[in-house]
Amino acid sequence: MPRQILLAIPIISFALYVGLARAQTGNTPGYGDGGFGFGGQGIGPVPLAADLSVQKNIGINDELAARLTALRDELNTALDNEYRSAGFTSRDINLTDEQRRTRRAFLKQLYDEFNPKVKELLPESQYKRLLQIQMQVNLWMTGPLALNDPVFSELRLTDDQKQKLDLVNEDSIKKVGEILSQAGFGKAPVRLDPKPLNNDRTAKMMEVLTDEQMNKLKAMTGPSYDPSEFRLIVGGGPPPSPKKRR
Repeated sequence: MPRQILLAIPIISFALYVGLARAQTGNTPGYGDGGFGFGGQGIGPVPLAADLSVQKNIGINDELAARLTALRDELNTALDNEYRSAGFTSRDINLTDEQRRTRRAFLKQLYDEFNPKVKELLPESQYKRLLQIQMQVNLWMTGPLALNDPVFSELRLTDDQKQKLDLVNEDSIKKVGEILSQAGFGKAPVRLDPKPLNNDRTAKMMEVLTDEQMNKLKAMTGPSYDPSEFRLIVGGGPPPSPKKRR
């Protein structure tokens, strides 16, 4: 039985915010390095296809939904086993170079194995819609970083636009840092709600694009899907605590 963890999109987004900050120093967290089949920085087709809101949007029947959920659970079990063997978890941030190489290797192997299975299960039209939702989710979650994926190459971003997008990203990281700086011993708990932060970052990102690029992006991503509805269930959780002897 995999140790699955249900994570609302704001929590995952927070993990990715940390990843954005650490990416600047070459130290990315578990949800970035190796990725989920989306340029190494986002959510891939397996967890997306098992999400209820995505299934409803695509129009997946109960029988197919059960098979997609089983596929996600199978992937999570495999992730649990790999992380257990490696001696760290999917949420560990400060990994050594060797640990990052180990993680990249088994993540690539597992995603190369599991991602094509989603395409095999879904009719062509539903799989196409899934990829559109995948682009929307990753644009919302990772912001300008998502545009580095080859899937967006036809936007043909200029160097000037890339610099402006870097500033959007840096400004977002700064805002998160300011919120987190309020936390500490003896202080009131700080609640980070990335939804307004993500929405603001997305709006500023879109302002950098030309009308032509915006039209291309809309054609690529299809009808609007609310990324905040997505819930991620992941494997690779902490190893079980040793049982105390009676």
